[in-house]
This record gives sequence, C-alpha cells and structure tokens, in this order.
Amino acid sequence: MSSNNTPQDHAWDPSTSGSSSHTISVQGVGVGPTSPDSATVFIPLETRADTAAGAFQSVSSVAQQVIPAVREAAPNARISTASIGVNPDVQWLENRSVVVGYLASVTVTATDVPLDSVAAVLSAAISAGGDTARIGGVEYYTASVGDAITTAREMAFADALARATQLAALAQRKLGAVVSIKEGVEDSAPIPLAREFKSAAVQSADMPVLGGEISHTVSLRVEFALV
Repeated sequence: MSSNNTPQDHAWDPSTSGSSSHTISVQGVGVGPTSPDSATVFIPLETRADTAAGAFQSVSSVAQQVIPAVREAAPNARISTASIGVNPDVQWLENRSVVVGYLASVTVTATDVPLDSVAAVLSAAISAGGDTARIGGVEYYTASVGDAITTAREMAFADALARATQLAALAQRKLGAVVSIKEGVEDSAPIPLAREFKSAAVQSADMPVLGGEISHTVSLRVEFALV
C-alpha cells in the first residue's frame, strides 16, 4: 500500500525491515466544555482639559469615584489601575497641527468578579464615571480547566484509536501498541462584550451578561504499530 493513497492526516509508514516495524499515525480531537465562573472587567476612563495638569487631575477625580463604586458592587474582586497617560489633543486646523487641549486616561480593572456581579460592576462604573467612563471589555474565566482538559484528552485519544483501528482494518492489518503521542491544547473563550459602549446606553438598567461556554480543545497525534 503506497503512502500516497492515504489521507494527509493519517501517515502509514511501512519499513523495508519487516512488517513488525510498520506504523500508522493519526490525529484525534476532543473538546471539553466548561462554564465560566468569574470575569475580568476593563473600565477605561478619559477626560479632556485645556492643560495637561487639569486633564490629569480630572481623570484622577473620576477614578476616585469609580473605584469605590466597583468595589461596592463586587467586594471580593481585585481592583487595579493601568494604562495611565496624558497626551496632547492634536487637531488639523488651517493646514497645520494644533494642540487644542490634553487628554488624560486610566483603565480601572476588576479581576475575579463573580459572574453574577458583572452586570452590577458595569452599571456601578458607568454611573460613577458618567460620560468619562467606557466599557473596555469583559473576559471570562473558569476554575475547572483541569477537568475539562482531562475530558477533552480522553475524547481525543478515543477518536485517534477509532481512526487508527478503521485504517488498520482497511489495510488488512492489526493495531499494535502505541509508539508515540504528541499533544496540543487550545482554548476557545466566549466572545467578550462589544468594546466602547457609550455610557448613556447602559445607565437605565443593568447590562445583561451571559458568560456562554468555554471550550478546551485537545488534539493528539498518536502513532501505533501495525502487526
């Protein structure tokens, strides 16, 4: 049987030294789904003023209002600030670049937010920050990654075994012992909330937050002996 007649994902590698060293290599895929149980919420704040100092002072004041509001909505969350910056607001006027003011920004990040508290955190941040606040995104996490990967790995091996068994039978051979295994793992996270919601759109009610499902995919390249 020529290797040119086998599918690309299944390599049968016959050897001239005898049938005992013939092998078949197949790929098996398994997926282990989990439901997220916590999230990280990103809340960028931005203010504008005529001076750099004024813009920085303004965004600092807003942050001092947003942080306690977020902490009250999710008392056990870890809160941090990042991406602190002050930049000139440059516009093109009369064929030249003109500094018309300064923009100051900071991102408030709430980590380990329970899933049932995410909506409250979003509403609290927007209410406290007003039009200076944005929703930068929500990322979901799960504590049961290990169990999901174990399930996916078992499914991937079963898939590889079934493929190899069928191919061996088609080649009128019997499947022998496993020669080698190579593993790859990929995580597919839920789609985050759309970025940069304007505050007026969510002030009237809590934003519906659906964590969706996180899929952990394991692929195994398994090589079997043919006897």
